[in-house]
Amino acid sequence: MYETIFQTSSVTIREKMRKVENLLVLLALDGEKVIGFKMGYEQEKGEFYSWIGGVDSAYRQIGIGSTLMKMQHDWLKERGYQVVTTKTKNKWRHMLILNLRHGFDIIGTYTDEKGEPKIILKKLL
Repeated sequence: MYETIFQTSSVTIREKMRKVENLLVLLALDGEKVIGFKMGYEQEKGEFYSWIGGVDSAYRQIGIGSTLMKMQHDWLKERGYQVVTTKTKNKWRHMLILNLRHGFDIIGTYTDEKGEPKIILKKLL
């Protein structure tokens, strides 16, 4: 699903998944078909990094991304996290808008190793 949504190989993602601690993976299913996902991990005590997620294009605009984000934030609050951070790109506007709608604030920008601008967001839980 990652490769379909982001049009790139999932090798780097799979390698990182093996290295991080306290990885949270949430899936949205339609029967046995994965139609959405959201992953993140503990960045430091009390702070969680909402790393990556997406929804199959055939299932967008019906609240799946919002539901996954709410589930993630509820899970974080239950475990005592105070802050969740994330990053996105301007070209992923649907993700930027979703983050803003769910209470994230833009706290900075930078240019990544590929020369693309990235937006840093933070939310107090």
